[in-house]
Amino acid sequence: MAHIRGKKYQDIMLVADQSEKQSNGKGVVLNFSVDDIDDFSDRAIKAGAKILEGPIDRAWNARELVLCDPDGYVITLSKGIDKGKAFEDVIDQVKSK
Repeated sequence: MAHIRGKKYQDIMLVADQSEKQSNGKGVVLNFSVDDIDDFSDRAIKAGAKILEGPIDRAWNARELVLCDPDGYVITLSKGIDKGKAFEDVIDQVKSK
C-alpha cells in the first residue's frame, strides 16, 4: 500500500488488489465525508444497495459505511466521531491497534 498525504485528512491510498476479479472499479475506492452515516445506511438498505461493511466505528476516529456500486467501485461514506480529538491523538490510537 502507498499512502499519499496532502493536507490534514486529504489522503490517497493506493492498495494492490490481491484478487483475480476484474471489474471497472478494480482498485478504486472513493471516500466522501457525510453528516449522518446511519441515515445513508438506512437509505442504502431501502434502495437495495450492496453494502460491503458497516456502519462501523474505526480506530481512526471515523464512522464508516462501505458500499459497492453496480460497476464495482467501492464507495466509503465517512463521518468523524470525535471532532475535538487532536489529529496526533488519532494517529497514536491507530498505531496502538
